[in-house]
Amino acid sequence: MVLFCTFKLQTIAACLNMSQQKVRNATEAVTRVFSLDRDAFPSLNGLPGETLHSYIADDRCENDPWVRLYGQALKDEVKKILNTKLGERERYIIRLYYGMDGECLTWEDISSRWVLLKLTIRTGQLCWIGLSRERVRQIGLVAAEKIKQAARERRLDYLLEKIG
Repeated sequence: MVLFCTFKLQTIAACLNMSQQKVRNATEAVTRVFSLDRDAFPSLNGLPGETLHSYIADDRCENDPWVRLYGQALKDEVKKILNTKLGERERYIIRLYYGMDGECLTWEDISSRWVLLKLTIRTGQLCWIGLSRERVRQIGLVAAEKIKQAARERRLDYLLEKIG
């Protein structure tokens, strides 16, 4: 059970070792409502100046919920494009090159990895194949063009800037 009670101004001031005037000012400040569009300082020339909002606004984009929401929507669109427009090998190379699973790798680093291809139709066996750096680069560039084309179709301008 929570009990709410009110204290006298003198009691609060004595507990905080503050003057009664400071406590009164603090309690009044909490109860007043100010518009963030209000001028922070009186204007000497009559023109609008800095607003209260400009002093408390957080301009860092990582703290903007709309940027995060847009970023997540963009990631979802990229996943859709990768899964619908690219083959398995192209998807694998693009994910490694652009660091979608961690760090970005060079064409050389990607070529040094072995690529697991789908089951071969004839034998039903798993087939491992190595690719040269040049072939990985060619596949990666073709895949990037496919992504750009899909981004143009879906009007994902931000994605075009990142890949282009």
